[in-house]
Amino acid sequence: TAQYTMDIYRMGYYPHGTNPDGSACVGPCGGRLMQHIGPLSGSKQAACPTTTSGNDFGLIECHWTTAYTLTVPTAWTTGNYIVKLTRNDNALENYMTFVVRSDGTPADIVYSMDVSTWQAYNYWGGAGNGDIGYNLYGKFNDVNQNVLSNTRAYTVSFDRPYIDQGAQDGAGNYMVWDYPMTRWMEAQGYNVTYVTSVDLENTPNLFNGRKVFTNTGHDEYYSDNMRSNLQHAISNGVNMAFFSANDIGYRVLWQNSSSSQTYRQIHCDKGAIAGSNTTWWRDLSPAQPENMLTGVLQNGVANSRPFLVYDPTSWIYTGTGLTKYNGTVVTSGSG
Repeated sequence: TAQYTMDIYRMGYYPHGTNPDGSACVGPCGGRLMQHIGPLSGSKQAACPTTTSGNDFGLIECHWTTAYTLTVPTAWTTGNYIVKLTRNDNALENYMTFVVRSDGTPADIVYSMDVSTWQAYNYWGGAGNGDIGYNLYGKFNDVNQNVLSNTRAYTVSFDRPYIDQGAQDGAGNYMVWDYPMTRWMEAQGYNVTYVTSVDLENTPNLFNGRKVFTNTGHDEYYSDNMRSNLQHAISNGVNMAFFSANDIGYRVLWQNSSSSQTYRQIHCDKGAIAGSNTTWWRDLSPAQPENMLTGVLQNGVANSRPFLVYDPTSWIYTGTGLTKYNGTVVTSGSG
């Protein structure tokens, strides 16, 4: 029941900015403080039920009471926003995240936050479940991050905090993959509008008047609508820029929450249920491999292998100092 505050930042690139204490940040700054809220009084919320059988095995859905409602001011621009929660008694911090979408505003680039994939890797279970949580990969202890078994969930819920494989700060995988790219794009002056996987699912006119769809890092879990909306955009001349790997790997179904809120659950049993069609897109009949849209297939992760440069004159190597591979692997120094 400690008191806490919330500081809401729009993430991006700002030549100048202000810290929550009023001091100037040493620019350029990676976010702008939009609103300070609190102190608020915390309360202990109920344990979140875990489904232990059936088609939604492993589902953890919280039925919490609302602690605060934010009405987004009309002056806030499209972007990814981070809510920094800070306890007053011990100064512990954690994040939440949301995206402000801007329909109809001119923009060249549609940048998508891969929340369907963030949720697939989210194994938060909470103290009420003995710190045991499930994601679409296995069973975890969400305090020490230990993998307890490969018994995976078939369905995961957005009605719980994020604690992801690879990121335990509460912001999904935003800080891991998306923040460096979004900051760089804004620093370069690109005109970007921000969306999430949910918008790819339910907003087919998302690409009207846009030039490029972009994502970064890891965009693995796609529904029929998400995929068809991308394909429709490609057919209408929208370019695709996947700065990422393992895109459009698994087919998923969006489901309502137990209280009938739309787009709150993702089902993907990966063939565990008889007759399942939520599995690899490339394994469906007929096969629909991801390279039908992306041009490439991802088939595993290369660890501790040399990166061999073929054409160092490419724009992608500008300023790196890398040279053409000549048969000798260079692990340090020039070239």
